[in-house]
Amino acid sequence: MRTGLEKLAFDLEIMEAMAALMPAYVASDGLFWNIGVGGMPTLTLGGYFMRQQRLLALADLLNGDEQMRLQTAVSTIQQAIAPQTVQFEKKANKEILARLHQWGEYLKDLREEHSRAVAGYKTAVEARVMVAVLAQLLADKPYQVDDEAINQMNTVDQTLRHQWLIGEFVWPIEWARAYPAEMYWWLYGRLV
Repeated sequence: MRTGLEKLAFDLEIMEAMAALMPAYVASDGLFWNIGVGGMPTLTLGGYFMRQQRLLALADLLNGDEQMRLQTAVSTIQQAIAPQTVQFEKKANKEILARLHQWGEYLKDLREEHSRAVAGYKTAVEARVMVAVLAQLLADKPYQVDDEAINQMNTVDQTLRHQWLIGEFVWPIEWARAYPAEMYWWLYGRLV
């Protein structure tokens, strides 16, 4: 199993692969794209920006070469999405709704198969983190978060709060600085 620092290095590789495909991805109608590289997740805005947010917050843990690669990926993305503002906003809102549905289904599974679903929490919670990161991006002009997405996010969060016990950070401890507890409360604790 990889350490938190090893996972950050792999996150950077994933980001670079996603950044290279981002101009065509944003222009497309597809929501989930296969990167075509073994062991890497599908390309989505949420997947990319979750990693970017984490790596920028923890850039001091990267070596000089990794920091330069990170800045190159960030610049590539900014250039890719700048001319496609409307398409980017639509795709991001569509992904928020898809991730909220995915997260809601996971929470439903919790009620039906609690022990199995609890075991998969560390992976499943990525969907909620992606929602948060995309919602933060869309909160800045010229973008806007879809009202339906905000309502669904509040409903799903209410469901989770009834099953949540505050506690330790669920991901590698090295990442905790990137996820303040007041904003990412669902990463601090466990399901009951």
